[in-house]
Amino acid sequence: MAARRFTLASAVVALILGLASPALAGPWTRDPGRFYAKLSEGLYLANSFVDASGTLQEGVSYTGLTTALYGELGLIERFHVQLYVPYVLAISTDSDDASFTRGGMGDGILGVQYGLPIEAMPVAVRATLKMPLYARDSSLSERAFPVAGDGQIDSTLWLSAGTSLDAIAGWTYLEVGYQLRTEEYIGDDPLSERSYADTIRSTAQLGYGPGELVMLALTLDLALPLEDDSFTKAYFNGGLGAFFKWDKDSPWSIEANLDRTLWARNSSLGTAIGLGLSYQH
Repeated sequence: MAARRFTLASAVVALILGLASPALAGPWTRDPGRFYAKLSEGLYLANSFVDASGTLQEGVSYTGLTTALYGELGLIERFHVQLYVPYVLAISTDSDDASFTRGGMGDGILGVQYGLPIEAMPVAVRATLKMPLYARDSSLSERAFPVAGDGQIDSTLWLSAGTSLDAIAGWTYLEVGYQLRTEEYIGDDPLSERSYADTIRSTAQLGYGPGELVMLALTLDLALPLEDDSFTKAYFNGGLGAFFKWDKDSPWSIEANLDRTLWARNSSLGTAIGLGLSYQH
C-alpha cells in the first residue's frame, strides 16, 4: 500500500511544472541588451491521474504552489538566453486523508535561442536544459510524500515559427521539439532503476489584442513519448492567458493564466491557475 500511495502521489505531481512553468516559447528573439523578467505564483490542483493503461485512478489529491522567476536576455544579434527558477510547496493527501508536505526547489530550466535570418517570418531554434535543483531522497518512498519532479536531467531542441496577425492585432506561432530524457539522476531514485522515453513536444498559440492595454492568448501543449512505458508522462493541455499593461508605454504587465489537462497518460488531470508581474525593456 505504501508503494502504491507513493506511485499515486508521484504521478499526480508529475505535471505541475508542465502547467505552472513558463512556456519558454516563441520565435521572437530578443535584441542585444533587451530583456524580459517575470515573478509568478502558480496554484495547481488535482485529485486523479491516468495510469499507463489509460485507466483513471483516484484516491489521492494534490495541491501545489510554485513561486518562480523567469527571464530572457538578448546577448548578441539574433541570440538570447533564458532562465527559469522555481520554488515548489506541495501537499498530497492519500485515500486515508493523511497529508504529506514538501517544500523546496523544483526543476530549473536554462535555454539558449538563435533567431534564423529568414525574412518571411520569425523563425528560431532553441535548446533547453532541465536541471533538478533538488536531490531525490529514497527515504521518502515509504510514505506518499510529493516530489518536485522526476529528478533527472532532460534536454530539448525546439524549432519555432510564428507571425503577426495585423488584421486582429494578434499573433500566432507553432513550435515542435524533441525531448531527450536521460537517466542521469540528482540524488537517489526511490522506486527503481527507471528510464524515460524520449518525447515529441509541440506548442501552439493564438493571441489577440482587443485593445492597447490587453492581450489574450489561447495555448495548446502536447507531449507524446516515442514509447509506451509505466513512467513517461504524455498529456495534452489547453490554456487561456491574459496580459494587462499599466498603460501603453509602461514596461510593466500583469499576467494571468488558466490551464487544464484535457488528456493524459502516466500523469494527472489537473488545473493550474497563475498570476505574475512582468517587466520588459
